[in-house]
Amino acid sequence: MSVIWIVDEKGTPSVLQWPSLLREAGHQVELIAPSSERICAADWRRVDLLWVEWEKLAGEPDAALWALARRHPWVGVLCAVEGDSPEKRQELVRLGAWGCLVRPISAEEMGRAVEMALELSRFRRRESAAPLHNAVNDPTSLEQALSQHRWRIKETAKSLGISRITLWRRMKSAGISLSSSE
Repeated sequence: MSVIWIVDEKGTPSVLQWPSLLREAGHQVELIAPSSERICAADWRRVDLLWVEWEKLAGEPDAALWALARRHPWVGVLCAVEGDSPEKRQELVRLGAWGCLVRPISAEEMGRAVEMALELSRFRRRESAAPLHNAVNDPTSLEQALSQHRWRIKETAKSLGISRITLWRRMKSAGISLSSSE
């Protein structure tokens, strides 16, 4: 099951049909406002795709939304726009959109775009997890991660996405001790 957020400030009638269609396809969907504190406080590790109603967004919430999406490269961004212009597409790509659909959007077109974006999201999520996996299993990378966090076990474990106990076990099996940090 994928987590999809539909970002729409105005409650556009055409947008209100998408959540039910996406839920029928087995996705978890949430309709949120761009100014929502939920965007900033979100657990972005769980979000797979943002569907953004482009013309409806402006100002600071818009900038914050794009900045957060860029920080989490596995979160896909699809935009729905009125009219098709090269300038608009360039702006969307510059901001980080993965795709742009021109209204009116058919259910088939929306379904294809969402599935393609989710596939890319899954690929990027696996790609971004690979360095963590290597750091956890490679003694040199593990030691570098510890050093980067000034040998603080809790911080290092959190950055690697493992528990403190697992980190201690990996350190023991790699022959790394806190006394070797000096």
